[in-house]
Amino acid sequence: MRLFIALGFSEENKEQLYSVTKQLRGQALQGNTTKKENLHLTLAFIGEVPNPVYKKTCAVMDVLTAEPFEMVFDRFGKFNQQEGTLYWIGSGKNPALESLQKKLITALKQNQIPVDEKTFRPHITLGRRMVMEDGFSEAAFGEKLVPIRQKVTSVSLMKSERIGGKLVYTEVYKRKFPVTIR
Repeated sequence: MRLFIALGFSEENKEQLYSVTKQLRGQALQGNTTKKENLHLTLAFIGEVPNPVYKKTCAVMDVLTAEPFEMVFDRFGKFNQQEGTLYWIGSGKNPALESLQKKLITALKQNQIPVDEKTFRPHITLGRRMVMEDGFSEAAFGEKLVPIRQKVTSVSLMKSERIGGKLVYTEVYKRKFPVTIR
């Protein structure tokens, strides 16, 4: 079972994010854009693990504590990766998000749950392996973004799998706030 812990979005915000994704796709020559139902912000990537690790991860999430907080997604950017350009939408510095993510990673490690230790760069992936039309301006595209506000009130344990050749993310556990990491 391939797992990660993420923040999800309200249906209204998924619609807004997906609208941005469609606009990006409209200016792309090639690439894969994120399906509406797969939009999320990853806090911790665990990877392929056996069922006991799934249960242990749920137990770690059960002792998390955090206060609800707000995020504003109003920044557009890209990561240049070996397999192509990844475009994203993100937010500015958010101490509550950074604290939650650090506490989560620490708790997972303390419980011997394998976790990816890459630098945390909070973002929502809009498209992968993208090749844009000539004249595409990231700055101009970003300037047109309407800020998306999301109140964060929970974290979700997600399962990632390929079904019928398509990437599907399924919420397998949810922990609502307020919760505290002990």
